[in-house]
Amino acid sequence: MKRHYFADKQEMLGVLVVLLFLSVSPESLLVGTSSSRSMNMLSMYSPYLCLAVGAAGCAFRRIKSFGRKELLVSTVFTMFLFLNAVFSPGETNMNNVYFHVALIIGALFVVQWTSFERMAYLFEKLMYLLAIYSLVWFAVATFSPAIIRKLPIIENSAGTRFYSAVFANFTYYSMVDSFYLRNFGMFREPGVYQMFLNFALMVYLFRNWIWKRENILHVIIYIVAIATTTSTTGLVALAVLMCAFLVESNAERKRLKKWILAAGMAVAVFAFSGYSEKLLFAITKVFDPTYDSTISRLGSIRVNLSIFLDYPLFGIGQAEIGPRFAELLNTRLSAVHNTNTVLFMYACYGIVIGSLFIAGCCGLMRRFSKDPMTVLLLCVFIIIILSGENITNSHYAYIAMLYAFTGKEVPVREEYTSGYLCD
Repeated sequence: MKRHYFADKQEMLGVLVVLLFLSVSPESLLVGTSSSRSMNMLSMYSPYLCLAVGAAGCAFRRIKSFGRKELLVSTVFTMFLFLNAVFSPGETNMNNVYFHVALIIGALFVVQWTSFERMAYLFEKLMYLLAIYSLVWFAVATFSPAIIRKLPIIENSAGTRFYSAVFANFTYYSMVDSFYLRNFGMFREPGVYQMFLNFALMVYLFRNWIWKRENILHVIIYIVAIATTTSTTGLVALAVLMCAFLVESNAERKRLKKWILAAGMAVAVFAFSGYSEKLLFAITKVFDPTYDSTISRLGSIRVNLSIFLDYPLFGIGQAEIGPRFAELLNTRLSAVHNTNTVLFMYACYGIVIGSLFIAGCCGLMRRFSKDPMTVLLLCVFIIIILSGENITNSHYAYIAMLYAFTGKEVPVREEYTSGYLCD
């Protein structure tokens, strides 16, 4: 009997809803960083859309109360957002405060409306499709760039032009010099794309039994997609994720582990062989202290920590963190990018919000394994991917954070043996 990728129309609708919020989020290229003011407005108001959809979903399911832990975290988080606005130096843009309040309350509604298992399942389904789509277009860009040059041109808010296939985009310059060809997918930066790809791969590897399949090709699609972003952070995070999967004490996954070990070694050999200068450069550039990417990554650690130590309780605030970061980094403009999500939270909002965020992100890793060493490696993994780009304006950052407080245990297999969760 032929098996379909989507089990039913409800599952397809769920994937489309996840895609909708990715499309309108600040992480997307077409909306979040578009040069079009109308598109930017759509991204600006997307948290309120998320809040409205989440509230409607809770009303439809007649949810009249919230979990104690996630409600407490949301309340404290919201309270300190307003305290940050009052006590941080400089004038606060209250629209920015309302934006983040809508993000956290919208996330609260979402985690009440749908289970973590369902959200993870739908998210992975979507990311797998996006990975395939972007790889097809990346192959076209590599071997037939003339086809890419016929695509519509869009421009982001920084003035960079892209050839756009909607969910796959390539910089105009990369069609002139192929060395700069990177897989952006639908995102504003390859470093953002790798975050979502790596997280989806983690979901597939550690929650695979939910939909009862083991397919090495599925894993290879993710590995190749991450490699084509040529994101240093993405490659390092991928290596840690592979280690976490290989050390997990699960005798039932030996065959898949062998294939993954072979695939990982193949990627490493390919990278260090020098055959792909771009992939090798993605690894070696971290040792170049004059390279813009290295300056911004290391600066995002050093400078954010310095700002946090100066303003430990309430943070420096959104209005001042940009100018202060540039001042302390003291480098050329092209390298002034605050790329560390975790340390940005501490520097901008202070110890309470920063600690809640990291506790949520690391706490979520306990939903993927009961093995202590595996959980530790997954915590390292999530911190690494969050150190590659700043996604503090993302819906998914807060949804993931709150899911950690809805339950800590890894469900047993028998709980998910029917319905749309099974292929």
